[in-house]
Amino acid sequence: MTWPELYDIAVGDMGLTREQFERMEFGEFWCRVLGRQRGRMQELEDLRMVVWSALAPHSKKKLRPHDVFSLPGDGKRKGKTAAPMTKEMMQDLDKQWQQKN
Repeated sequence: MTWPELYDIAVGDMGLTREQFERMEFGEFWCRVLGRQRGRMQELEDLRMVVWSALAPHSKKKLRPHDVFSLPGDGKRKGKTAAPMTKEMMQDLDKQWQQKN
């Protein structure tokens, strides 16, 4: 991940101002990113449950929530998945962060 990508996430997706973003330490920013991802996944899981509960009574076959639509965490994703961030990647981003701030 590059500095412009981090800035795009902070300002574009998370709604932080430039000043808020630049005052944060990298660890604080990363905690916010992870928290936002968890929140979004919970919203999608909730949506899946609502859709499932609306469809299940009308289905001739037994439906499970995972049958309605899959989510990235289901392990059924096809195609390329993002590689987990390594310790070296985190250290590199932290160095970039320190240089920018």
